[in-house]
Amino acid sequence: MQSLPRISEIFPANSPRAIRLFWIRYWAWFLTLLPWMLLRQLGISVGNAAGALWTWNRRFHLLEGSLRPFFMNSLPAFVLTTVFGERFTAIHSTMS
Repeated sequence: MQSLPRISEIFPANSPRAIRLFWIRYWAWFLTLLPWMLLRQLGISVGNAAGALWTWNRRFHLLEGSLRPFFMNSLPAFVLTTVFGERFTAIHSTMS
């Protein structure tokens, strides 16, 4: 049966040199990946904005008009949709 590794093997030594090395590696990876993360988020935001514009105050009639979902939009809602990807939807039902 395989035993668990010792804690000293998992975590780095608690010395100034080890702590410095950890933060150097951390910031190097962060700064290396930062352009990719920013471009990816920009693409996601552009897609969210396009979806918000495509559904801007759009209404649908389902079940012969007894169920009517529609997208509610305003400038603040557009900004929230662009940043977070949420769409504000209301449903009007005439079913009894």
